[in-house]
Amino acid sequence: MRFPALTAVAAVLIFAGCGSDDPSATGNSAGDGEPSAGQTKGVADGPMTPRRYEQLEDLYEAGIESEKAGAVGEFRASTRILLRACDRVDRDDRLLAAVTLDCDQALSELHAIFGEDCSSPESCAPLARRGARAARQSIETGRETNDVIADEVDDVACRDALMSSDRYLTALSKLADALDDLAATIDENGDIDAAQARLDRASAAIEALPSARAMLRRFQRACAPSA
Repeated sequence: MRFPALTAVAAVLIFAGCGSDDPSATGNSAGDGEPSAGQTKGVADGPMTPRRYEQLEDLYEAGIESEKAGAVGEFRASTRILLRACDRVDRDDRLLAAVTLDCDQALSELHAIFGEDCSSPESCAPLARRGARAARQSIETGRETNDVIADEVDDVACRDALMSSDRYLTALSKLADALDDLAATIDENGDIDAAQARLDRASAAIEALPSARAMLRRFQRACAPSA
């Protein structure tokens, strides 16, 4: 039983899919009201404060290391890297807290899943369901985070770089459906090969999303504070 998409999801969950590869990221297109603590208002001052920028950059860099670990099969190490990066974030800051919502929810669940046995279809079925729940939780979290980003970040390019894209959320939804389908197929003694093929296609769509390194570069271009 293969769950390649779960490691790909783990690498991007921490950002709730931030780094959309198109300008039509989900969420509001502009923030309203006054900035909260930590927000930099006005183009002359840059898209965000240095403190926010440095902590978000650290998360992206952790995403790169997580992808490397996942690529060689070190799945628990992959999620552990991200969870440790989350622990370094100032959760009292509204934007940073929103961006790391998945650390305490879907990402923590994936970390637990990677520690479980999946040596037979029967043992994999409950893990597939848990993976589906984690993926759907991340979709919900991504939408919540988009709303906060819209409120907190005025610069359009920076805001779009941080927001979850429609492409990401759609791919995550299809992954959740494929995982649930696999679990149901196992329970019903159905065509596991067909269900696995559907999961593999959903995995490929996740893995085709921008890498952590690509997201880091876009973030740096769009969100770096003024010198």
